[in-house]
Amino acid sequence: MTPRDMTQRELFDARSLDDARNDAMKHAAVERDERERILGALEGVRAELVEVGKRTAQQLSVWGPVTSVAVFAAMRAAGYGHMMDQVDSRWAGCLFRRGWRRVGYEPIGSHCRPVAMWERAS
Repeated sequence: MTPRDMTQRELFDARSLDDARNDAMKHAAVERDERERILGALEGVRAELVEVGKRTAQQLSVWGPVTSVAVFAAMRAAGYGHMMDQVDSRWAGCLFRRGWRRVGYEPIGSHCRPVAMWERAS
């Protein structure tokens, strides 16, 4: 019997599926840890910008779910555009790290790409 004739189940025995699942879980944990390490470093480097962004997000959350796009717009309106123009926008990943939960997506990004909507976690 050639691999072409075999079903998916026959191609992979239960052991190889468990190995693949464990590898995926390990990879996800490594990715999560690496993301936290990078965001922690970024939060230290862009401390003032992140602090203003967090305050702005908290103020906006009074009216409902918040997006990074809304935070950027509010910060620019408040006069922080010059600070934001000096760096790329990846610092926004620090805004909703702790104390927030994702409640959905809104198609307001570039080319209507989905942007996460966040609300304060109670």
